[in-house]
Amino acid sequence: MKLLQLGLVVALSVGLFSCVGSESTTEGPTQNSTVQGTTPETNVADLLKAPDGGKLITMSVDGMSCQFNCAPKVQETLAKIEGVEGVKVDFETKQAVVAVKDAKFDGAKLESALASTNQFTGKVKS
Repeated sequence: MKLLQLGLVVALSVGLFSCVGSESTTEGPTQNSTVQGTTPETNVADLLKAPDGGKLITMSVDGMSCQFNCAPKVQETLAKIEGVEGVKVDFETKQAVVAVKDAKFDGAKLESALASTNQFTGKVKS
């Protein structure tokens, strides 16, 4: 009986602390969401538009272990940065595309924000 109780406690603990959460979010006028059902051939940048006077920044993201919690956390982290207009995260290709308001936006801000989570790292590609 004790073994069954211990097994139940372990199973519940794993369920509570594993990757569980929302699959996408959209807030106000920004274009934020995680992308599901894409393939490596899908260009995530095609799913997001650059704002007038702005640009799209594509980056690789390491450290995501699931699409249900990690990808939304990456999206939320990047969306909080001043100057970011929208974010799309693709778990399958381990990429994020960020729409920024200013064409002179420094992509290092995105890399620093992900590094500050102590869970993810990002490298700007373009």
